[in-house]
Amino acid sequence: MPEANSPRYNIGAASRLTGVSREKIRIWERRYGAVTPARDEANLRKYSQQDIDRLILIRRLVDSGQAVSNVANLSMGELQSRLQALMPKAEVSGNLPQTALAVLSEGDSLRDALAKLGIPEVAVTPRLAEAESWLATHPVDLIVVEFPTLLRADLTTIKQLRRLASQSQMMVVYRFAPVRMLEQLQTLGIRAVRAPLQAADLQATPQPAPLAASGYAAPPRLDYRQRQYTPEQLLTMSNMATQVQCECPRHLADLVRDLSAFEDYSLECETESPADAEMHREVYDVVARARALVEDAMGIVAGEENIDL
Repeated sequence: MPEANSPRYNIGAASRLTGVSREKIRIWERRYGAVTPARDEANLRKYSQQDIDRLILIRRLVDSGQAVSNVANLSMGELQSRLQALMPKAEVSGNLPQTALAVLSEGDSLRDALAKLGIPEVAVTPRLAEAESWLATHPVDLIVVEFPTLLRADLTTIKQLRRLASQSQMMVVYRFAPVRMLEQLQTLGIRAVRAPLQAADLQATPQPAPLAASGYAAPPRLDYRQRQYTPEQLLTMSNMATQVQCECPRHLADLVRDLSAFEDYSLECETESPADAEMHREVYDVVARARALVEDAMGIVAGEENIDL
């Protein structure tokens, strides 16, 4: 196994893990020296776990109003201390939850953290089946689920828990997650918080959004017009099929091109007939969401195959 801090993430994976765009990562690196990634034989950037952690802390500080020039060169300890110092300003009024259920994937660190942060009653269960039986007779104010690596497959488990305790607040604590996955949790009214958990995170937990009768949230009306990949990046992805001995990159790139083209076509249709405008708008929304999902899949393949986009 590679060492915990060995360089292994390309810039696309680093962007997905940190929520910082590729362009911004390059600027922070080149202009401010925020991180200094290693380079592989092809001179492509390779980011270590420490690089990822630094970028996340810097992003959180910048999101809170700090200038990147003032924080980019701080040590990890200094970054964490400065973020901790900002936490009281981010807290909102309201009492802490009095009861919580910690659904753990490993160890007792989450339970200990919740108790330390002031929740009087914290129950623990390591498995979903146990959580189901416990929630049937023990309503709680807050459900906290821990996923060191948050995967798309985990969304089924998360939705099951939401249906079991629709009146409870819910939070997911993670270390690594695709940005699109975090957006999906937000639409479900679930707060996603990167470990370690802070007191301000508990007080900022949103109320759960209502679920449809089927148990799934109604699809949000979001703007998916922002495309993740340029035509040049799609061409790079297509050309990698022979090098990685897999046709997935080419097929995914073709799907993104086709869906993008249909998006453009549906926008033109939207302006041709006022009577059909709403229908074409709905079609555009569905196709745009499909394109965004395929882009997400393409990013996964690119990360696994070390394709630098």
